[in-house]
Amino acid sequence: MADPILIENTTGTILNTIYDIYETAQSFQISEDSVNTTIDIRIKREGSDLTLYADLYDANASGEPIGSSLWGTSFSGISTNANGAWHSMTVSRAKLIAGADYALWISYPAGDSTNKISWFVDNGSGVPNCIRNRTDDGGTSWSEPGPPDANFKIRGWPQTCKLNVVSPVSSGDSMSPHLYYFDASSGDKRIACLNDPSDHGGTIITSNADGTCMAGGDIVCVNGATHSCPILGHGVTPITAITTKSKHNSKLIITEGAVAGCGAVIYPPERKVYVVE
Repeated sequence: MADPILIENTTGTILNTIYDIYETAQSFQISEDSVNTTIDIRIKREGSDLTLYADLYDANASGEPIGSSLWGTSFSGISTNANGAWHSMTVSRAKLIAGADYALWISYPAGDSTNKISWFVDNGSGVPNCIRNRTDDGGTSWSEPGPPDANFKIRGWPQTCKLNVVSPVSSGDSMSPHLYYFDASSGDKRIACLNDPSDHGGTIITSNADGTCMAGGDIVCVNGATHSCPILGHGVTPITAITTKSKHNSKLIITEGAVAGCGAVIYPPERKVYVVE
């Protein structure tokens, strides 16, 4: 399932050339707090396949990057298609705040006038609260060219989902994120939902939840959810959670590794939704 699109600008034929000292920053705002945010940009390459650098910054009211980089990445293998191609970057383990101004700063420092990339730009009025700026002095000064905005998509999972899911075991327990929408790290477990499979070939057939907590459009399961197993004699049995703190409506959330009464181990598909403990 693709991440929901929070804001996008996808049409245009004008080219914003980037190479050497000529760099571009595109600012944007999102309407909901988001994590596991993916940024797509429509670009094309001319000449040698060099390295593109992308950094995410806070932005001022003029859309100019300010402060230190919040996140950064680099990649090569950029398309040479005349119409460009969409290249995706995932902003791992960083939360973006609704209404805040951010700027994606793109550079191609090893390029020159024959080895360069072009970021496609719209031909119209652009996107509200978004500004495209260019610099040729490493960001000391910026200028706002026209037409206004480069082609981009901002995709991610609204952070509001998290607040409906995690509850403490008792008033003394920390609410530090047990459930979040990020790339997984060591020890994180995929969350399980209705109809998810097991290693016995069975599926979760009831969630034991009220259906108000969703992950990737599917109903999250909690302790006591039931699993139907196709193995002769196994039948329908309850699933026991292996989490210790992550709860929905005071019931522990089922994750990968949870075990049904018949011994079947639950293996949820990838939804980019995890619990820590």
